[in-house]
Amino acid sequence: MNRLYNMDHNTHDILRKIAKRGRDGVARTRAQVLSQVARGQQLQQAADYAKVSVQYAREIVREFNARGLASLPPRHGGGAPAILSREEHEALAVFVRKSPKELGLPWTTWSVDKIREAAVQHQVIPPVCRETVRQALRQNGISYQRNRTWKHSDDPQFDEKWTRIRELYAKAPKRSAVICFDEFGPLECRPYLGRTWAEQTKVPRLPATYHRPHGVRHLLAFYDVHNDVMHGFFYDRKRGEEFLDFLKKLRTMYPHWMHLYVILDNFSPHLRRDIKSWVERNRIHLVYTATNASWMNRIEAEFTPLRKFALEGTFPETHEVLERQILDYLAWRNSHKREEKLKKLRSRYAGRLLRPERRSKAHSRTGVSVRAC
Repeated sequence: MNRLYNMDHNTHDILRKIAKRGRDGVARTRAQVLSQVARGQQLQQAADYAKVSVQYAREIVREFNARGLASLPPRHGGGAPAILSREEHEALAVFVRKSPKELGLPWTTWSVDKIREAAVQHQVIPPVCRETVRQALRQNGISYQRNRTWKHSDDPQFDEKWTRIRELYAKAPKRSAVICFDEFGPLECRPYLGRTWAEQTKVPRLPATYHRPHGVRHLLAFYDVHNDVMHGFFYDRKRGEEFLDFLKKLRTMYPHWMHLYVILDNFSPHLRRDIKSWVERNRIHLVYTATNASWMNRIEAEFTPLRKFALEGTFPETHEVLERQILDYLAWRNSHKREEKLKKLRSRYAGRLLRPERRSKAHSRTGVSVRAC
């Protein structure tokens, strides 16, 4: 059969468009066969053009004569019936959201096998395989995740401090810069374990250390929020003297007329009177985060990629090598501000606040301010 009964000029134009630019592969193949037959080609030639068998091309022509253009989209079958019904899916989701201890079970956390065993025992679902249970949980948005902790801040000035810091993050005051500061360390000359791509059974090994005679160093780092630049200086200790020296170096990096708003924590060396008097004379404003609320400081999110890309999987034998690794990373980071992988990693470990209404409810209930970290 190579004669088309439902073919006219408009239908032929539609078939040619689908044969050239159709997104569905099945519809495009069927349109190629039909357009070739409509041009007067033999069924064998049309099948060769579309790279299908003659029998399949004959079925395409037969269906087109019976149903017209409606025969182009594939008619997918319903497949096998679902193993678990919608009600069983919902019941399983409700069952898993309960702690095993609430059900009188001897363990404290779930696994897929334990979920299947307990759900069948409580007649929530019929006996099924573990893969069916896993897929049912996934369809309900339930997956295996790491627990998170809550951070409480009992600072009576929490709202005032957080409001001011948010305003600085949103927009820097005129003729000023907003800078986040924190200490990173202690840094040691030791192996830093991490993950890397390697052949199986050939993962690089790092030598263990029994003695560490080189001592420790600290990176006093700062992050310019609106310029998206990070840098720092290395010191043997992190006392008030080192912090004051850091502020003097930081002051020289900006014009003398520019005000610097430095966001930092309540570490005791940051509260010294001589430091406060010096910063007042040099247009530096110290903005302290709330107690037990380090997540307010955006530089915290920068330390995780620094540790991952500059330290993990290395064994710096001297502090000079260690410092060079960190400085090389910071130079790369400042020149690749729009790196998608870097942005994703920073946002992944950045402070994730509760929704405002949820945080306010927790504050009114417990008398402290709460976030999820």
